[in-house]
Amino acid sequence: MLKFKLPIGGRYLIHLSLLYLIASCNINHEQIVIAGTVTDVTTNQPLMDATVIANCMFYDSKLVDYDIEEDTVKTDSAGKFELNFKKGVTVELKIRALGYLEKEYLFNLESNIKYLQIQLESD
Repeated sequence: MLKFKLPIGGRYLIHLSLLYLIASCNINHEQIVIAGTVTDVTTNQPLMDATVIANCMFYDSKLVDYDIEEDTVKTDSAGKFELNFKKGVTVELKIRALGYLEKEYLFNLESNIKYLQIQLESD
């Protein structure tokens, strides 16, 4: 059996690290995918480098409160993006692009969302 001593704060740090792995928004064997394409509503052209911000909210039973993690991705040259989360979390998506009005969506992730077609209006 391997034994080692931890400083007093070391055990606390290990417990916090394990709690993070268990409770985080995108580490789990049951992954839910949110993917989509961002286009201009008028021209239907893809919007490259649009920002997709995902605020993932999950219940932390140790803190008896909700915790929020933010993940940000940019759309590729075809306006496509993809994000992965664990099943059961709530995700707020904000989509922004320079010269366009922001759009927001709220999802409770119980099953895969096949594909989002997001059209932004110019401001």
